[in-house]
Amino acid sequence: MVYRGVYFFSLDAANPVAVALGRGIFKLPYFRARMRLRIAENAIRYTSQRTHSGAPPASCERGIGRLARSTAPRRGSLEHWLSERYCLYTVDSGGRAVRTHIHHPQWQLQPAEAVFERNTMAAAHALVLPPMEPLLHFSPPPGCDRVAAP
Repeated sequence: MVYRGVYFFSLDAANPVAVALGRGIFKLPYFRARMRLRIAENAIRYTSQRTHSGAPPASCERGIGRLARSTAPRRGSLEHWLSERYCLYTVDSGGRAVRTHIHHPQWQLQPAEAVFERNTMAAAHALVLPPMEPLLHFSPPPGCDRVAAP
């Protein structure tokens, strides 16, 4: 049986409880970070600065503009393939792959654009991003109309 899933190279979070549980129970590469999210009329300003002791330093600062209203991704589309993942994979302390099933309602996605003013997240883990514009979508929290596109 094939399980479609996602592997996280790193996950930064401002909630120390989420970091402790993610690292302890699920063996996920969670790191503590100072994060800020500001919502403007039709844009979001997001900053993250990793503060986790002993972790590779990393930061990200970007502005995100939404381009359309939220819709469910069409089955068979790239957006559907990328967002409909119901397993996550990680590696345990012995180096063995571990799979955990996750459940979430289908995400409503908005195409978006981002201006990255600083992004050292990939480099902090010796990854090189390709020289192309990222594919970006935004998923607003359920019932949150402040971030819907006009």
